[in-house]
Amino acid sequence: MKKLLKVFISSLAVTSLQANVFAQNETQTFLSILDSAKKEYNEKNWGKAAILWEQLAKANPVNGHFWDYSAAANYHNKTFDQAIPAYEKMIELGYAVPANAAYNIACCYSLLKNKQQSLLWLKKALDLGYYYIEHAQTDNDLSFIGDDPAFKNLLFLKDVSKMTRQEGWLYDLDMLRWEVKRKAIHFSSDQDLPAFYAALAKLRKDIPKLNDTQIIVELMNMMRYIGDGHSNIFLPVAKPEFKQTLPIQFYLFEEGLYIIASDSRYKELLGAQVLQFGNKNIDEVIKALEPLIGRDNKMNILSRLPYLMRHPVLLKTLGLIQDVNQIKLKIKNLKGEEKMVNLIADTLQPDIWNIQPYPKGWISFSETLMDSLPLYLKNNDKLFWFDYSPSTKIVYAQVNRILNTPDESLADFAGKLSEFITKNDAEKLVVDLRGNNGGNTFSGWSFVNELLLNNKINKKGHLFVIIGRRTFSAAQNTASYFEHLTNAIFVGEPTGSRPNFVGDEAPIKLPYSHIELNVSAVFWQGSWGVDKRIWIAPLLYVPPTFEAFKVNRDMAMEAIMNYR
Repeated sequence: MKKLLKVFISSLAVTSLQANVFAQNETQTFLSILDSAKKEYNEKNWGKAAILWEQLAKANPVNGHFWDYSAAANYHNKTFDQAIPAYEKMIELGYAVPANAAYNIACCYSLLKNKQQSLLWLKKALDLGYYYIEHAQTDNDLSFIGDDPAFKNLLFLKDVSKMTRQEGWLYDLDMLRWEVKRKAIHFSSDQDLPAFYAALAKLRKDIPKLNDTQIIVELMNMMRYIGDGHSNIFLPVAKPEFKQTLPIQFYLFEEGLYIIASDSRYKELLGAQVLQFGNKNIDEVIKALEPLIGRDNKMNILSRLPYLMRHPVLLKTLGLIQDVNQIKLKIKNLKGEEKMVNLIADTLQPDIWNIQPYPKGWISFSETLMDSLPLYLKNNDKLFWFDYSPSTKIVYAQVNRILNTPDESLADFAGKLSEFITKNDAEKLVVDLRGNNGGNTFSGWSFVNELLLNNKINKKGHLFVIIGRRTFSAAQNTASYFEHLTNAIFVGEPTGSRPNFVGDEAPIKLPYSHIELNVSAVFWQGSWGVDKRIWIAPLLYVPPTFEAFKVNRDMAMEAIMNYR
């Protein structure tokens, strides 16, 4: 019995060894083909690449990555009939963005001159939430079906020049309704789609008695029912009435609304508190403008309100002022004196949302002070930069957008920071995201992953992240990654979005009015699935005050320096 058992074990060992040798050979063959497939694809040898990626996809049919490259190689090789089943497999696996794969199938069928299947798959792509409507409207790949009435109906390409004003606006509202129906995601309790559709139905009836600006205000008003901070109407600043704005920049501090930057003509108003627009106090102005803002939380409102206040046409349409060409403001200057001033609107800077810190030719209040500028007010026009103070042993890194520059990626910047910290006498790293309203989430992920590897700084009390009302979108995700992957301490205000939120931007342009709008269709889960917080809250709560601003003090940095 023992001998037989020994023979059996020996036989089993030989069999196992043969299996391992076989598996090893098969693995090496697979990896060799993968290397060759990448090489041929990168060198744009589409025919060879298509054959190799098809082999890989058949060897590993459960991984959408291989089907993706197989489909793309066949598409570039113009073997569209072979690309189609690969795209179909991607949809079956839910790989990448299924709507994009469906759209690519529509393109392949169009290029194969199969009109019926092309239109069928285009509709499937749109129903799945395909984003890039403007691209689809002009894509040469779809030229074979471009003149078909069904194509024009699907993509809202009817000739609006032949429509009456009412017909044109109704056509725009049809497109808006379609966009919301196919893309809106239910996540937030703030979403109220029944209220949206009710407002839309009412607006359809009211069009004849409303002017265009009133319709736009109604559209802005109803978009907030979508329930997220990315779903909004973009102010049509190309239109003359919206292009005209006040040449000043407002900011809402704890103490109230202040003028923090202006065209040089209004230099004497810098630092003044605004008490009234015409005969309306600031609370009345805020109450009227607030419904026009899509939001993830109330920090969104604080961030965006001052920019809407620059548009006289909005203020007049809401009944807050009488004249769109000039506005009377009641202010209290730095001496405590109250007086009325007259501001003339112009068309030089209609949109300053992403002009940081302010437009060229303007002056900031901080620059008029005798005190030196704090770090957070320096270099706001740069995507990212850092500074080191030997006296405090603090490395301060300001990241103003989650984007790469042509010369340096955010990941490389983080690597540079990490190396500097390792080689120098640095005790704290401060990452300032308070002025950052987004960019590319994947760049933020790489940035955080690089920093978390530095054991010298990724410790409690050594890594700090400053957040605030403008910390939004990809910057919100970056803050969430800091929260879950590192030992960071948050300082400042709450973030402008939620740890888990709906958001992306793929705007459409309404055909008659040419108004651009966005309906979000991506759920970003930067935290646990059960996390319903409305923001990331700081451990050290330091809301911005004018008292500190007027003497160029950064209370968030002071809190960090005092942290032991």
